[in-house]
Amino acid sequence: MSELNSTRLADSVRIVPIYDRADLVHNTLHTVSHTLLEGLVIVVAVLFLFLGSVRAALLAAITIPLSLLFAFVCMHFAGIPANLLSLGALDFGIIVDRTLIMVEHIVSSLAERRHAPNLAGETDNERSSGVLQTILDAALQVERPIFFSLIIIIAAYIPLFTLDRVERRLFTPMAYTVCFALLGSMLLALTLIPVLATYLFGRGAKTWDNPVLSWLQRGYGWTLARVVQRPWMVVVGSVTIVVAALSLGTQLGSEFLPQLDEGVIWVRANLAPGVSVEESAAVASKIRKLLGSFGEVQLVSSQTGRNDSGTDPYGPNRNELFVALKPYDTWASGRSKPQLVEAFAKRLQAEVPGTFFSFTQPIIDNVTEAVTGSPADLAVILSGPDLTVLRGLAAQGLEVVRKVPGAADSAVEQEADQAQLRLSVNRSEVARYGINVKDVQDVIEMAVGGRAVSTMFEGERRFDVTIRYAPDARSDMHSIGSILIPTHDGGHVPLNTLADIRVVNGASIIARRENRRQVSVRTNIRGRDQGSFVEEAQRLFDAQVKLPPGYRVEWGGQFENLARARKRLSLILPVTITIIFTLLFFTFGSAKYAGLVMMNVPFSLVGGIVFLYLRGINLSVSAAVGFISLFGVAVMSGVLVISEINRRRRVQPDLPVKQAVVEGSLSQMRPVLMMIMVALLGMVPAARASGVGSDVQRPLATVVVGGLLSTLLLTLLALPALYALAIRQKPEERPVEE
Repeated sequence: MSELNSTRLADSVRIVPIYDRADLVHNTLHTVSHTLLEGLVIVVAVLFLFLGSVRAALLAAITIPLSLLFAFVCMHFAGIPANLLSLGALDFGIIVDRTLIMVEHIVSSLAERRHAPNLAGETDNERSSGVLQTILDAALQVERPIFFSLIIIIAAYIPLFTLDRVERRLFTPMAYTVCFALLGSMLLALTLIPVLATYLFGRGAKTWDNPVLSWLQRGYGWTLARVVQRPWMVVVGSVTIVVAALSLGTQLGSEFLPQLDEGVIWVRANLAPGVSVEESAAVASKIRKLLGSFGEVQLVSSQTGRNDSGTDPYGPNRNELFVALKPYDTWASGRSKPQLVEAFAKRLQAEVPGTFFSFTQPIIDNVTEAVTGSPADLAVILSGPDLTVLRGLAAQGLEVVRKVPGAADSAVEQEADQAQLRLSVNRSEVARYGINVKDVQDVIEMAVGGRAVSTMFEGERRFDVTIRYAPDARSDMHSIGSILIPTHDGGHVPLNTLADIRVVNGASIIARRENRRQVSVRTNIRGRDQGSFVEEAQRLFDAQVKLPPGYRVEWGGQFENLARARKRLSLILPVTITIIFTLLFFTFGSAKYAGLVMMNVPFSLVGGIVFLYLRGINLSVSAAVGFISLFGVAVMSGVLVISEINRRRRVQPDLPVKQAVVEGSLSQMRPVLMMIMVALLGMVPAARASGVGSDVQRPLATVVVGGLLSTLLLTLLALPALYALAIRQKPEERPVEE
C-alpha cells in the first residue's frame, strides 16, 4: 500500500484502510494488560499490609512474574497464543496463594523463634543455624498442603479440558494457561522461596503488627467462642443462605458468552426484492449520510449486492454498511453503544421506510452466518421439500417470534418470491421452422445478457469486446418478444412465436441445509438473555405452529453452544467433585473430614450468584469458569482450617473439640484471610473493567470476587460450626496422622 500511494496513484488519491482487525486485538490485549497490571499492584500492596514486612511482600510477589514466565514458556511449546481468553482468567491472587502460605508460615515461625525466652545468649553462628533450621522446618510443614492444594485446584479445571467444538477452542487455552501458572507457582513456592528466605531473613524476620488485623482477630475470637456454643443456629442459617442463593440463581438469565464489543457496528439493510442496482446504491448513499450525521460515528462505508469474490450470493436489494466509531471516551452525547444502536434503528426506520435493518458486528456477523446460515442471534431453521409450504410455516414462525419480549430485527431470512421473466421454448414450433433450441438460447443470451465476441489488447492488458442489444430493445416483455431469431433459410421469426414469455413469481435464493430446502426466521435479542428467550419462543412455536410430515425445525445460534456446553458440564462436574473428594479423602484419611471441606463448595456459590444478580449479568460459560476457579480456592481454605483443628487435637489429646475448633480456626484466620483477600482483590480490576474485551472477563471476575467474599465469611464461621456439630466422638478418639 505504501508503494501504491507513493508511486502508482495520483497525488490527490490515496488508499487508506478503514477496518483493521489488528486494532481489535490490540485493544483487547490493552484491556487485559491494564487489568493484569492493576491486579499486580493491588496484590503487592495487600501482601505488604498482611505480611507486615516489605521483604516478605517482595518475596511473595516475585512469584508472579516468574510464574507468568513459566506459563508463557509452556504456552509457547503447547502452541497457545496470548489473547483475551487465554490470559483473561489469570488471577495473581490465586497464583500467589501457595507462595503466600509458605512465606506467611516462615515469617510466623521466625517471629515465634525471635520471642522464645531461651535465645538471649545465642551466638551469631547459633542464631544463623537456628534461623536456617526454622525456615527448613516451616517449609516442610506446609509442603504437603501446598502440593495437594495445587492438585485439587487443577482437578477443578477438569471440566474445561473436556469441552468440545466452539467452547473447547474458547476455554481450553484458558484452562491450560491457568494450570501452567499454578504449576509454576507451586514449583517456586517449594524450591526458590525457602532458599531466598534464608538470604532475606538470615538474621530473623521483623514484622509490623497490623492493628486492623489484631482488631479483626479479637473480634473473630469473641464471635467464634459463641458460634461453637450454638453450632445448630449457625449451620441452619448457613444452609438457609445457600438455599436462598441457589433459588436466586434460578432467576438469572443464561447465554453462551457475553457479546464481545468489537468497537464497530455492522448494519444490514434489505430493500424490497427486485429493486434496481441504481436505486439500491442511492438508498445506500442516503443511509451513509444519515449514519454519518451522528457525532459518535467516524466513517461509514457501504457494499451493495454480492461481493467481488461471490462468497455472499446476495441480490442488489441487500446493502451492508460498516460503521467505524470514535473512541468511546470522546463521545459527548453520553450514550452507550446499545443506546446508539437504538438511535440508529429509530432514525433509519423513520427516514428509510420499507427497508428492513439488522445491527450486528463484523466478526460475529460472519461467524453466525457461517454456522447457521443467518447473521442474527437466533435462527429458526425450517426445512422440508416444498418452498411454498416452508414459506407459510416461516410466516407463522415469524409471528410467533415477534410476540416474544426481547425480539428485535425479526424477519424471514430468504426474500419472498419476486417477479421473474420466464421464457419457455416451444420445441414443436422451433422444429417447424427448422431452428435448433440452442440457436434460440444463444440469441437470448447475446441480446439480454451480452456475449463476448472478440478481444482487444492495449499493451499487456486484454479486454473482451461484448455485444448486447440496446436497453430499449430488451427493457420489457414486449421488446424481448420482438427479438428476431434467424432461420436456416435466411428468414427471421419473432421470439414470442417460438417461446412462451410470461411474468411469474419465483424464488431468488434457495437455501439448503443437509441437502434439504430451508427457510429461516431470524431475530436479534435485545434487553433479554438468550436462554429464557429461546425457551419461551420454543414453547410458543410448539403450541401455535404444526409441522406437516416431512418438515422439521431446528433452532440455531449461540444458544446451541450454550446447550451443548451446559450438557457437557452437567455430566463432568459431578465427576470432578468426586475426584476432589477422593483427593481430600487421601489427604485426611477420613470421609468425614473430606465431606466437611467439601461444604465450602456451596459456600463459594453464594456470593458468585448474588453478585451476578446484583450486577444484572447473565449466567454464561464465562461465569461458569469463574465458579470452577472458586472451587479450588474454597477447598484450599477449608483444608487449612480443618487441618489445623485436627493438628491441635492430635498434639493435645486432652483438648476438648470445641476448644480445638476455636483455637485452630483462630490461628488460621490470618492465613485464610490473606489467601482469599489477595485472590479477591486481584480480580477487582477485571470485574470493574469497561474497555474493549472486558465483556468476556467481567462475568468471570464478578463470580470470583463475590464467591470469594462468601467463602471467606462462611469458611470462618459456618465451617467451624459444622466441625463442632459433626465431631462428637470420645475425647480419646483422635484424628489419624495426615
